[in-house]
Amino acid sequence: MPSKLRSKIINHQSSIGNQIDWENPTSIRTFIMDHTTTPSPRLADLMLNDRGFAFDPNTGESYHLSPTGLACLRGLQRGATAAQLVTEITSNWEVDAVAAGCDIDTFLWDLKQLDWL
Repeated sequence: MPSKLRSKIINHQSSIGNQIDWENPTSIRTFIMDHTTTPSPRLADLMLNDRGFAFDPNTGESYHLSPTGLACLRGLQRGATAAQLVTEITSNWEVDAVAAGCDIDTFLWDLKQLDWL
């Protein structure tokens, strides 16, 4: 687990940071998804196209996503769980579940920082 991510989670949720098994990607993923409550309306507001461009009409900012990032965002807009995202990524790309889980953990944390979750 990248120490920078661990430090962000501990600083952000210091009262429950000790409840996470930092060596278990599923524990981290569950923590992030359990503490996002309901996805932000901003996630639904995002405009996405098939080339990986995302536009946030609330801020006027635009982003370029990888194909896997785009798949994850679309999945989250449909209400997919982190476990479902891992399944989708491992089914469509040549990556194992552990690597996909770690990447999704980081991606979810980044989305949380943007207030999209």
